[in-house]
Amino acid sequence: MLAKAVEDNSIFARMTPQQKSRVIQALQAQGHVVGYLGDGINDGPGLKVADVSVSVDTAVDIAKESADIILLEKSLLVLQQGVLEGRKVFGNIMKYIKMSASSNFGNMFSMIGASAMLPFLPMAPVQILLNNLLYDFSQTAVPTDYVDEEYLRKPRAWDVGNIARYMLCIGPISSLFDYATFGWLWFVLLKRT
Repeated sequence: MLAKAVEDNSIFARMTPQQKSRVIQALQAQGHVVGYLGDGINDGPGLKVADVSVSVDTAVDIAKESADIILLEKSLLVLQQGVLEGRKVFGNIMKYIKMSASSNFGNMFSMIGASAMLPFLPMAPVQILLNNLLYDFSQTAVPTDYVDEEYLRKPRAWDVGNIARYMLCIGPISSLFDYATFGWLWFVLLKRT
């Protein structure tokens, strides 16, 4: 009965703290992510149960202690801006992880193949470490990178499968350039000397 009521109604009034908690739990049972805004003593149980609980800096102590977020300004736009910034950070982290994983996979793939085909070690261990250091240094601009508006419209989840697909696709492509470089070094430069 309550599960249907929370789906069909948008406003609930004159509720006890326990009833507020029950409504939040009923929404969560239906698969909703529930945010709750409260500043009084009677909001404490609801703030504890909600997925994201918000209070204000002028609220009673129990509300502030139970809240995940305490607003210092009297505007919910702060939350919107925070969510957008969080999505931008997540998007840029995903870019960095995809690029690093594919690069490292490509380097590993190149070293394995080159070690099997060439009569010499293509890169010394210190060169591999220097290559990783230079690559990481080149990625310092990623946190300031632009994130598409379309990406910011909805929340994203951590997707290891997507990272693996990207790594398995782009890594070997970068290895082709490594193999071309190794071949040029072996067949062109070393044959001249």
